[in-house]
Amino acid sequence: MKKKTLVKLLSLIIFLHLFSVFELKSQEVTPPAGQAVVYVFCEKSRGYQVQISCDGNFIGNFKKKKYKYHFVHPGEHYFTAELTGWVSLSNNAQLIVNCEADKSYYIIARASGITIYDISVEFSIVDKTVGKKLMKKYKQF
Repeated sequence: MKKKTLVKLLSLIIFLHLFSVFELKSQEVTPPAGQAVVYVFCEKSRGYQVQISCDGNFIGNFKKKKYKYHFVHPGEHYFTAELTGWVSLSNNAQLIVNCEADKSYYIIARASGITIYDISVEFSIVDKTVGKKLMKKYKQF
């Protein structure tokens, strides 16, 4: 009897721990005082990695359904996205985001095209409601 109770208790603890880990992944972060946070999502990668940079500084190599956040100081910031993979493409996307302190911004990079010869990457900005939904569906890395 004690063994079954112990097993149930351990199972509950493991379940609650796993639940809390998944919940933390989808929570927003608070930027440091005087900075902003930019969430970068990769919606589609078409088998490529999407290399994203901010002001020339590497943020990460994204694959589909992944996201990462990046802290920035107020002002204009230049985000670039480049497809990398087995073929090098020169059609990079660029986006300028004018950030204000203590605010959150959400941008999506997506690759589109029918063949490897017309594939391109593009950026779009989404509102907070859409950004929070994406945080629940995508994996943070």
